[in-house]
Amino acid sequence: AGAGCGAGGGGAVRPRGRELLCSRGIRRWRRVAIPGPAAEDGKTTTIADLAVTFAQQGMRVLLVDCGLRKARVHAMFQLPREPGFSQLVARQATLEQVVQPTAVANLFVIAAGALPGNPSELLGSANSKATIELLASQYDLVLIDTPPVPASADAPILGILSNAVRRAFRPGPADTEARPA
Repeated sequence: AGAGCGAGGGGAVRPRGRELLCSRGIRRWRRVAIPGPAAEDGKTTTIADLAVTFAQQGMRVLLVDCGLRKARVHAMFQLPREPGFSQLVARQATLEQVVQPTAVANLFVIAAGALPGNPSELLGSANSKATIELLASQYDLVLIDTPPVPASADAPILGILSNAVRRAFRPGPADTEARPA
């Protein structure tokens, strides 16, 4: 069990966060995507809560907004949307230019950046895969916010780039599927 697990520890951790935090697999997974079935189903709120939870437990967390059709993560943390992930993958910006610190210690954000004409093409590119792998090598945990699953091919592509997928559903508990890295 990690920090905040067990009786009396981390009382402010939400149930979903505690479930993942206490999981032995979370430190192995390193890249977790949070898709959901529809807009407004709580994906972005869930992933932001998880990012804060893990950062407060001492993990270096990077939250990446890959919702390249309707970016929202930057607004939740009161950060600019650009430069961001789309520019990083297109090699129009460097990692140093896109990683933004937040008010929460150990929590960093890469906003979506400029919204591309074809997000699925950008997300499915070899550069996108290499970028996600690079980020995972530099942070304890990379959380990836995705668009709704049925809206486009974006969420399934991001699921492939992750090594754990946590579905957000409202209301009710979320399921976790983990794949070997």
